[in-house]
Amino acid sequence: MKKGLLLSILLFLVGTQIAVTAQELKVSDVHDSGCLNEPHEKRAKGFGASQTIILTKEGTDLKVELLNYYSNCDTEGFEVTPSTSGGSNGSPFFLTVGVTPICYGQADCICPYNVSFTINGLESNSFYFSCWWCEGMVNLTEGEPLVVEDNTQDITIDGLEYTIHETMHTAKLKNGKSWVGELKIPSELSYEGQKYTVISIITSAFLENTALTSVTIPSSVTSIGGTAFYGCSKLTEVKCYATIPPVCYDRVFYNDPLKSATLHVPAGSVDKYKATEPWSGFGNIVAIEEVEPDSSEKVNIDGLLYCLFEDSHTAMVANANSWEGELVIPEQVTYEEQKYTVNKIEWLAFSFCTTLTKVRIPKTVTDIQHYAGYDACKNPFNACTSLEAIEVDEENPNMCSVDGVLFSKDKSRLYCYPAGARATTYNVPDGVKW
Repeated sequence: MKKGLLLSILLFLVGTQIAVTAQELKVSDVHDSGCLNEPHEKRAKGFGASQTIILTKEGTDLKVELLNYYSNCDTEGFEVTPSTSGGSNGSPFFLTVGVTPICYGQADCICPYNVSFTINGLESNSFYFSCWWCEGMVNLTEGEPLVVEDNTQDITIDGLEYTIHETMHTAKLKNGKSWVGELKIPSELSYEGQKYTVISIITSAFLENTALTSVTIPSSVTSIGGTAFYGCSKLTEVKCYATIPPVCYDRVFYNDPLKSATLHVPAGSVDKYKATEPWSGFGNIVAIEEVEPDSSEKVNIDGLLYCLFEDSHTAMVANANSWEGELVIPEQVTYEEQKYTVNKIEWLAFSFCTTLTKVRIPKTVTDIQHYAGYDACKNPFNACTSLEAIEVDEENPNMCSVDGVLFSKDKSRLYCYPAGARATTYNVPDGVKW
């Protein structure tokens, strides 16, 4: 029986102290359609329409529409409760919206409902959005609805169950309860010719797995669901490569021997983990010295990770989300006495690198893996909150920079507005179509 859902919205705000109480969020205009189909009709036809979320921002009002949200057939309404947390000492600001069906019976069937409500008092138009089936960075345009449709499926790879989102090309680790011994969670999956980035570990994924002894969490994972490692009594070692502590929901490590366990984190993030619950509960928190392991055999050259392609002697910047300060991407790198031309930047390569301040792209880089639409989390510079400018070599045939903003060469495509830019307003130039 579905008891409710949570829409978690994380706003990455710049600043050391943010007054969370100043938000004074309110919910108004909660409406629902009533069950859209009779129970016997749904049993016969199955659930045809997919779950869809529509977000529309106007001023400080965020309208949320949940289409085909499944609940008990005897649901008599929905209660919406927003809450806030975080937002100080450099931590993200959280807006969590709970949508709870009001059910008085114990019906054994479910129906689709349309539910809509408005959150008043929300100032930002850009935030990290997650719900029970998808998540990623979104950037709302004033008055224009952003539509996110559920097109997920469950798959099993190497003994672990995942839920993949086909449009967003993301994956969530769903079930590892039968895993024995040490586990290294991959940062990326390959399935039917497509690649999916593992972005989270969902609720109860390893619940009461008493055979799990250690787990390595890649830097791509940004959130861990409640009770994910609840009751994992033999879990004594955790490695987490994220420079920003992943968001953890209720009782992630509850009932585990944390005080005798060791947590390994990036060298520059030890203090962040010590100040963030539940990570601070580990008895020993130490720095990781080695490079993050990856199944794609990326190599570290002068502090950047690359994928090398021997046939073409080209290289792709694959991951550098721990870079500090300014970065000049080289035109060429050398590995084992072979030279490789740097011609690509992988999507999410610098994702959540909050210490990157400026990037210069050489003339040889002709492709940054960036995708259109609401799927903003495929921007290589996603959530780089200190990034003030992106510069491009004037001889680059495909890209250019205008006042630190990254465009296609003909300026018809705006690839990235740096998240740390200090301007308070920005006018998109005439001629931009994408």
